[in-house]
Amino acid sequence: MEKPKFSLSTLTSTRSALHMAQIVICVVTFAVSYVWGHPLHTYWIYCMVVWGLCPIISLVVTIVEMFLIHKLILVFCMDWDDFTTGMAMMASLCTFSCTVMFANFYICRKCIWGWTVTILSVVCCALYCVETFRDKCDATRSATYVAALPGFIKILEAFVACIILISLIGYRGNPPLLWCIVAYAVPLPLTLLTIITNILTKIKKCLPFSIDRLTMIFLIISVLLYITAAILWPTYSFKGNPRPKDCPGNSCIWSIQFVVTFMTYVNLGLPLQHSSHFSSIRRRTMLFGLSLSQTFRILEMVFCALALIIPMFRGPMSSPYGIWCEFVWVFGLIVAVVIFVIEKCLVDKLIELLVLKHTWNDLSCGLSLLSSLMLLSACLIYCTVFVCATCIADMICAIASILAFVAYVVDAVMLKLKCPAGYLSSMRGILRFSQAFVACLIFTAVYSYFKGVENQFRPLGLIWCILVYVVCFLPTVLVIPSHLQKCVDLLRWFDLNKLELVLDVVAVALYISAAILWPAYGYKNYKRDSKTHDYRFHDLNLVTVLTYVNLGLYLADLIWTLIVLCKKR
Repeated sequence: MEKPKFSLSTLTSTRSALHMAQIVICVVTFAVSYVWGHPLHTYWIYCMVVWGLCPIISLVVTIVEMFLIHKLILVFCMDWDDFTTGMAMMASLCTFSCTVMFANFYICRKCIWGWTVTILSVVCCALYCVETFRDKCDATRSATYVAALPGFIKILEAFVACIILISLIGYRGNPPLLWCIVAYAVPLPLTLLTIITNILTKIKKCLPFSIDRLTMIFLIISVLLYITAAILWPTYSFKGNPRPKDCPGNSCIWSIQFVVTFMTYVNLGLPLQHSSHFSSIRRRTMLFGLSLSQTFRILEMVFCALALIIPMFRGPMSSPYGIWCEFVWVFGLIVAVVIFVIEKCLVDKLIELLVLKHTWNDLSCGLSLLSSLMLLSACLIYCTVFVCATCIADMICAIASILAFVAYVVDAVMLKLKCPAGYLSSMRGILRFSQAFVACLIFTAVYSYFKGVENQFRPLGLIWCILVYVVCFLPTVLVIPSHLQKCVDLLRWFDLNKLELVLDVVAVALYISAAILWPAYGYKNYKRDSKTHDYRFHDLNLVTVLTYVNLGLYLADLIWTLIVLCKKR
């Protein structure tokens, strides 16, 4: 092991010269901005922190490499090349954001100081980008975590979280937006802790627990929190708050709230991208004796049960949409419990052998996809129909439903990545249960449309449409188990593809008639003269849209069936 010693050649290298230029330009930028004035805006403070920290990091890196201390660090602590490349990436991002902020908020035609600071910030960003490019192109430098994709995603998460936190505005006196601040603040230290523990590779190996398990727990927490923020922040920031006609880019609160919304969705996508990368590396992570899939099943049970219990304390639902939401939560709870118990008791292989025509993974993947679709509809319906600014219980119920939806989506994606062979998880199976799902939504909207007026309002055209929806729904539901069960397969004496072809042709013809008659009779008899009629107008629109959606699904299934039959011939 070499001892630390001074290296003049390191100091005179191109890399050290680049570091010196970074230090000088950042310090000059910091000084010019400080002398120019003290706006004390959050954006100005953020820029000053960046221009202060970046030269300090560059100075530390220069001193460490000048005295060859990084060789000791490499032995005892971490991968120095990976760390310095990651810091250059982070500095590039931060100085770029400072350039954009100063150019947007502090530049005007006569603002010489603003122009000077912005130009200096551009130079800073260019210098750090040059270092990043040099490091990534150097094949001799290692990239274990921070300079690789997982670490870079984590750096992006922390960077976007900082941008969100300094952009928060208009949240005072609004509990849902205050919850969003908590949702933005909690994942940031968790992300930083994950980055630090992965950088310190030697210390990471000495920990008494698996850092991968901890990372997955932090990842789940971050995704769940950001899902709630992605729903609540735009809902309560822009509800009744359209973009003002006079909305200058450097002082418009609405634009800043839009930036927070956009960055929220960006930071929601980054952990999901990291989760897919994590899953591809380690498919079966064990947590407290449970597999990752079983952990998600427990989360699905908890959140579905929570979403179901909260409205039940107020008595039975009278709204058809509320009844649909309760049905969805019960369905999601039952699916999670049944799959969890079967897999925990190791009965899945026996069921696959005796009952199922395809694999158990195909059935569980298909049910998870269907539950995700149903929970998405329940989340949208409950947030639209029942949630208000003062309805705390309804907000908690909506958040629980959203969390259940996220758990099911992640679980379905993990199961789909296994590429199960079968029907229910294939495109044909997805088309079939999507047709049944859309038909259920149509029944809900039709029930809401006729509720209270069913005795005196019975147009023949609309009655025909209801018969169309029922007639097409029943065989669609019956076709699905015929593809799954071995006993049904033994009793079948005809070609199922030909039967499905007949079903699709009849369904397309019937839905075409419904697509014509429902809007024709519905809008003809509509009179907008009360609040009740306004609600019925929304139901009328929803049934019309869903009718065309299901017509498209049946057409797609018809084309698919024709392709299958042509290939067989």
